[in-house]
Amino acid sequence: PFGEFSNLITVQGNDTEDLSSLLERVKAKYQRMLIIVDSVYSMDGDFPELPDAILLTGASGLIGRELGKRLAARGDTLVCLVRDVDTARRRLPFPAECHAWDHTREVPLDAMRGVQAVIHLAGEPVAEGRWSAAKKALILESRVQSTRRLVQAVLAHGVGVHAFVHGSAVGYYGDRGDERLTAGSGRGPGFLADVVEQWEAELAPLQA
Repeated sequence: PFGEFSNLITVQGNDTEDLSSLLERVKAKYQRMLIIVDSVYSMDGDFPELPDAILLTGASGLIGRELGKRLAARGDTLVCLVRDVDTARRRLPFPAECHAWDHTREVPLDAMRGVQAVIHLAGEPVAEGRWSAAKKALILESRVQSTRRLVQAVLAHGVGVHAFVHGSAVGYYGDRGDERLTAGSGRGPGFLADVVEQWEAELAPLQA
């Protein structure tokens, strides 16, 4: 699915499309990969054509790189939270203001200035390495704690934030064999289903 998502971002649509329209198309096609919380502060719910800034995590990942290029080409200002600022500046394929951050730290206050949208895609890769106890803990903690810190930052300092786009995963459904699944299907068994459930639960304060 990630490769298909990449094509959606880079090929379909036109360059004048506003962010709300782009996210609606993504949400319709990838309901369990991305959770979108509109109008965090119950404002109009409509994005201006070019937001002041978009805060992006996971910018170096497969989805983040393609999405970042698409948004930068459209003229958006990107603020990226990255593990290593120097490395990110060398490797990111789009211009961005970079701030050092990981899930164990609070979001830098400077990174929140002027932000109108948050796109959170960061998390320990699930397809790399053996799932030892330490690896599984990092997969969970990197998602749950990072989301919690971003939500706290938005509620405390993100007075201009209109939308929060949050990564999710089809692992929520578990291994169900040949069973036909839809976006409305319930959660399945297994570690990844546990991760997704706890991960998405961190969005609750934005929906209150």
